[in-house]
Amino acid sequence: MYFQQLTPHLSMLSLGMVHCYLFEGAHGPILIDCGNPGDGTKILAALAHRNHRPADLRIVATHLHIDHIGALSELQAAGAPAAVLSPLDAEAVAQGIWMRPMHFAGPFGWFEDSINRRMATSQRGPMVQTLPAGVDGAVLFDELTVIATPGHSMGQISLYSPVDGGILVCGDAAVHFTAQPNISFLYEDKGAAITSFRRLAALNVAHAVFGHGKPLIGSADGAFKLRASRLKKSNN
Repeated sequence: MYFQQLTPHLSMLSLGMVHCYLFEGAHGPILIDCGNPGDGTKILAALAHRNHRPADLRIVATHLHIDHIGALSELQAAGAPAAVLSPLDAEAVAQGIWMRPMHFAGPFGWFEDSINRRMATSQRGPMVQTLPAGVDGAVLFDELTVIATPGHSMGQISLYSPVDGGILVCGDAAVHFTAQPNISFLYEDKGAAITSFRRLAALNVAHAVFGHGKPLIGSADGAFKLRASRLKKSNN
């Protein structure tokens, strides 16, 4: 299991239903998200294949959901540094909160209470350290611009780089399972999720990647704009 090269600066590691990304920046590698608990071994092996040591990394977690931050303590046990989260998520972790609540749209609503309850009470590894960075418009590590994209999770951030024609790492501010990207069917605030999606659709980017679903390599902004126009029609 290796990182798949998507653009000269960005590669993807698929961990089943969720992906993490490696951005090869001018100042070293940046790992974006880190999968579920138990995925640490896979991530470390894929990094080793790229000749990256855990201590060489900078790490960003797009939001505080278990499938995006679950293996962080495993990576830190191998020598990886503290992760950057949004201020809201960093504050939650400091309070011992490991999973922000989710609401499930459509036919998935019936197990909303059950899964949120299990996430809140499931066992975790050691407390992880976080850095309260991620303010909207901040440039992390002199490499990636933060875009606040609350909705799916109220602490969520997306990341932008102008390299390779423009790269957008959405986290779960958008998913891509159909012809165009869309908002997730899981959200903390649906109205905020739609607003964040429209904000991403206003960007001019060649490439967009997602926590869930296939990457859009080339002309990504056109696909976002098309979906955003349909969201406007359906939510007026």
